[in-house]
Amino acid sequence: MFLDTCSIEEAYDGTVPDLVKLAVNLAPSPEHERAFVFAHVKPESTDFDPRLRSGFRALLRDGGVVASFYGHEHRYESEVRDGIPYFVAAHVNDREYLLVSERDDGGFEVERVTF
Repeated sequence: MFLDTCSIEEAYDGTVPDLVKLAVNLAPSPEHERAFVFAHVKPESTDFDPRLRSGFRALLRDGGVVASFYGHEHRYESEVRDGIPYFVAAHVNDREYLLVSERDDGGFEVERVTF
């Protein structure tokens, strides 16, 4: 799932990220058993609406999210929160990106690729 999480662009008006849309898309469905989330701003960023952080994290935790990916910080980061790996990609000017691959066994791998 791709979503907008840059709350500062909406003056922290409570609409970004759209938690209702996130909940609908992460709800159990015959179309998916798990999800990967890709967004611009990680929840710990000052550009993410602090009032929406706990709700966002809860939706990821309870919504079958396998991993979440962000940019914005312009440096590589990796951590686990509530059992979910969070990754932040470096800036493309650093000549690096993240390659995410699903394995046949249902797992996944994240590789830092430099060019």
